[in-house]
Amino acid sequence: MSMSSRIEIPIVSTKRSLAKLFAQVLRFCLVGGLNTFVDVLVFNLLVLGLPTQDNGLLVIYNSLAYLVGAVNSFCWNKLWTFQQRSSTTNSQLARFALVTSLGILCNDAFLWLATTLLTSFSLTSFLWVNVAKVSAIAGSVSVSYLGMRYSVFTKNNEVDLALPPSNPRLIMSPRSLSVILPAYNEEALIGQTLFTVMSALTSWMQDFEVIVVNDGSKDHTADIVARLAAHDQRIHLINHPVNKGYGAALVTGFESVTKELAFFMDADGQFETRGAMINAEIIYKLARSGYTYTEVGVHHLPRQAGKATGAKPTVILRALRELFIYAEKWRQEEQRSSYGNASHVYKE
Repeated sequence: MSMSSRIEIPIVSTKRSLAKLFAQVLRFCLVGGLNTFVDVLVFNLLVLGLPTQDNGLLVIYNSLAYLVGAVNSFCWNKLWTFQQRSSTTNSQLARFALVTSLGILCNDAFLWLATTLLTSFSLTSFLWVNVAKVSAIAGSVSVSYLGMRYSVFTKNNEVDLALPPSNPRLIMSPRSLSVILPAYNEEALIGQTLFTVMSALTSWMQDFEVIVVNDGSKDHTADIVARLAAHDQRIHLINHPVNKGYGAALVTGFESVTKELAFFMDADGQFETRGAMINAEIIYKLARSGYTYTEVGVHHLPRQAGKATGAKPTVILRALRELFIYAEKWRQEEQRSSYGNASHVYKE
C-alpha cells in the first residue's frame, strides 16, 4: 500500500468546533464574572472611601478598578479559559497590556456615556454610579474577549503552508531518510515542528519523507498535518483510530518507512514493546546484534504548548509492566543463545 493511500483527511465537525467555542466562551464568562466582582469591589471601596460624583474622578476610580481586575483576568484566562501552559513572554505581556488599555478606554467611554445619560434620572448617588459601572462592563466584554483570543492567547497551530522545496543544486549524501514523528494532542505545536523539520531537511538532503503518526489525538492534530501533507507530498499522515501509546505509534511509523535510513524524534522501529521501554529495547537489540551506538547530548527545550503525558500513572504502570515482562523474556533469550553457542562448541 502506498503512503498516499494511508493518508486520512478527517472531516472537521462544525458542531464540535461550535461546542469547543461555546465552552471557551463559557469559561471566559465565568472568569469575567470573577473579574467583574473584583472590579466592582475595588470600585466601590474607592467610592465609599473617597465619595464623589465628579465624572472625571469616577473615570480614574474606574480605571484603577479595571486594572486590578485585569491582572486577575490574565492569570485565569491564560491557565483556564485558553489553557496555555507555556511561560509568559514579554511579547505576550505587551499584547495583554494593549488589549487591557483598549478595554479600559472602552470601559471608560461607556461609563462616561452612561453617567451622562443617567443624570436625568432620579437615582441615588450609589445606585447611579453602579448602574453606570455595570453598563460600562457590558460594553467592554466583547472587546476583551476578541483581544484575548486573537491577540494575547493565540495558539500557534497554523504555519505557512508553503514549505521550502528541495534545492536540486545542493550536493548531498546519496542516502535517503525517513523521519518519524509520533503525535498525540499536539495541535499547538505540530505545525511549527513540521515546518522546522522540513526546513532543516531541505537544507541538508533531497530524498526524504516525514511520517507523522497521529496516535488517536482528540484535538486538531490530524487536521493540521493533513493540510500540510496536501501541500507537500513529502509529508505523510497515518492515523491510529484510538490512542495506542508511545511505542505503538513508533512501531507504526517504522513499519511505514520507504527510505534507506530512518530517524525518529520519540520513535522506534519494528520492536515488541509498545510503551515507554521502547528505547531500552532499541539499545538491547543493538547490543545483541553486535552494533555499537554513541550517546550525544541534545538541548531539551521546555514545552511551549500542549500537555505532557509521560507522568500519567497509566503510562508509568505500563512501563513498569514492560520492564519486568521483557527483562524476563530477554533473559531467557540470552540463556538460549548461550546454550546454543555451547552446543556448537561441543560438536566441533
